[in-house]
Amino acid sequence: RYVVFLTMDATPVLSDSAIVTALQDKIAKLEEQTTQQGVWIERLLRGSIIVVDCEGCGLFKSIQQAIDTCCAGDTIVLKKGTYSEPFIVSKDGITIMGSRSEVILDNNTDKSTIVFKANSTVSGITLVQKRKYNNCVRFEEGSGVLDNCDVRSANLSCIVVTGTSVPTIRHCSVHSSKQHGIAIKANCAAVIEYCDVWNNGQPNITIEEGADPVVRHNVIRDGSQNGVWIKAKGKGVIHDNDIHGNGYSNIDVMEGATPTITNNRIYSSAKCGICVAENGGGIIQENDVHSNGYSNIGIMGGGNPTISRNLVHNSKQHGIFVKTRASGVINDNNVYANTLANIKIEEGANVTHSNNQNPTLKPVNMSHNTTASQIQAHSNMSIVYNTSIIPPNTSLMPPSQSTTQTSSSMISHSVSATPEPTPPPQPTQP
Repeated sequence: RYVVFLTMDATPVLSDSAIVTALQDKIAKLEEQTTQQGVWIERLLRGSIIVVDCEGCGLFKSIQQAIDTCCAGDTIVLKKGTYSEPFIVSKDGITIMGSRSEVILDNNTDKSTIVFKANSTVSGITLVQKRKYNNCVRFEEGSGVLDNCDVRSANLSCIVVTGTSVPTIRHCSVHSSKQHGIAIKANCAAVIEYCDVWNNGQPNITIEEGADPVVRHNVIRDGSQNGVWIKAKGKGVIHDNDIHGNGYSNIDVMEGATPTITNNRIYSSAKCGICVAENGGGIIQENDVHSNGYSNIGIMGGGNPTISRNLVHNSKQHGIFVKTRASGVINDNNVYANTLANIKIEEGANVTHSNNQNPTLKPVNMSHNTTASQIQAHSNMSIVYNTSIIPPNTSLMPPSQSTTQTSSSMISHSVSATPEPTPPPQPTQP
């Protein structure tokens, strides 16, 4: 805006039209200069480091203003302090970073703390969602990366993957929500790696209808419900995680879900280590499943997994428990030192069971168990290629030499006096 001051005693030299023309020329030159300055500022900022300081000492005080101004290749550095504004990552190719212990985004609004809509990275921030009306972090579009952040939410899920997004979540601590730690919504994919997901009120990680994430190298622990809940034809690869201490089963597979569960340590849940039910299936392979409150692996009604090359031991109930109307394939496992039967098959189950290393195939042998019934079967079932007593530290691989016998010579039909485990309750709908 331009203001012209005229004194009362000024004697006009130019005509009115000449004055207007002169002012217009001056305005045009100023606008041209402003445009050129804007171009130079944009060139200066592109690919540069942009400092945001909540105290006002940086180039910007507002994170969102910095995002709106920056270009692809820029790095936005957040200086130490507590910020209060939520923001939307709306541009590709930018990095927003801080020092996790020093940069806190304390969001007390009704909006999500961060919404990803682009292929950019947010790293090194403590993210706190205080209000109950939204998630802390929402991935809606793009392939965003959340790295080395502490994510917590007072009510709704800490992190939600939805829409068309395919994010990577890594090196994060995700905790203290009343709902899920991480929820992968219908038909979404994601990579979740090297995270500590803990102490959430509903399952620490939920994989919903048709979702297909990779969950690897994480610690998933101490949740009120499941460690990982895969439902409604969900898929995914669950690989090389430590999953322990959860209030329901450490892993629950149901409603037609078919995950691949490999090379995990699954232990010390209040209920089953792995529970497969309600037409759930998938592959359970080369895991160490032990010391769970119910059976280490439970196949409930309708479950139909393939269980192979696992260590299954030291359960407070059965090693592998197959309920009526369940089916599946149980091959090449080392099942030992469980409190009740190492493998228990109820009447009406339909299971193929072969080549499992079991320390006590003789019904009266008590070497590593506390009951005489090591395999109890009440269904039509063949048991082949089993070995004799195997020490607890035996390899997961199948034995090099094995024997073949009919089930009648190897199965104890005695019924344990201890009551059978009940299926774990379904987690609360997210």
